[in-house]
Amino acid sequence: MLESWKLPVSTIVIISTMLFGVLVSYQAARKGEISLMKQVQAVEAIDNSVPLSEGRFLIGEVVAPTADAEAHFVKIEVELLYQGNIESLIEKKQHEIKEKISQMITRQTSIRLKEDFADGFLQADLLKSVNVVLGRTEDIERAKKVTVSTFLVQ
Repeated sequence: MLESWKLPVSTIVIISTMLFGVLVSYQAARKGEISLMKQVQAVEAIDNSVPLSEGRFLIGEVVAPTADAEAHFVKIEVELLYQGNIESLIEKKQHEIKEKISQMITRQTSIRLKEDFADGFLQADLLKSVNVVLGRTEDIERAKKVTVSTFLVQ
């Protein structure tokens, strides 16, 4: 029965190598998934054990050009409502946060920014970006709210 298959040796080697690669990558992914689950459980245990305090931090003003064909600039002042003892982390990463906000502004037109600001989408995008800069995932947020106290388009 096996004689009717008559596969070249090179084909058998290629197929076995591919199967071995799939098996190894599956096991590596599984190990990474398990270690990630342990890390998340450890963070949740830390987060749930200590009551977190809330605070406000003024990120400051950011002035950046928009993606319009004409020269438009947006001046935005951002305040962050956070939870936990992360004020020193925010102070260290304040420049990165401002840079991220500036990048967000330069990618959009002034009309789109105005609409997003009016609908609250700009604040939601800013919140996601701040949490990314602070090294947090969407599951574990420390920045709870972003308020925009000044929003000017010139």
